[in-house]
Amino acid sequence: MPSYPIWNEIKSCLYKVPKSYGVKDHNTIKTWIGTSKINSWEFSNITFRHFKKGDNRIYQIFLDQNLIKSALLQKGNEPIIKAQSAKEINLDDVSQLSE
Repeated sequence: MPSYPIWNEIKSCLYKVPKSYGVKDHNTIKTWIGTSKINSWEFSNITFRHFKKGDNRIYQIFLDQNLIKSALLQKGNEPIIKAQSAKEINLDDVSQLSE
C-alpha cells in the first residue's frame, strides 16, 4: 500500500464501516444541501493542502477559502498545530500557502 501525506477517513450513515483514502498534495470536499439534485445549493468547500519546505512539511485546512488550521511537521518531531484566524486567501496562489 502506498504512503500518503494526507489520509481521510469518512464515517457516514451510508456505510457500515468507515471508508478511507490517501492524498498526495491536496483535496477538496464540496458539500451541497437541499432536497434533490436540482433543488440544492453549495454549503461548504473544505480543502486540505500539503507541501514541503526544505526538510519540513506543512499541512493546511481551509473552510470556504479561509485558513482555519495549519501544522508544521519537522523531520523527527511531533507536529506543531496552530489554529488560524479566519483569513481568506487565493488557493491558486501557491506563494500564499507558505504563511
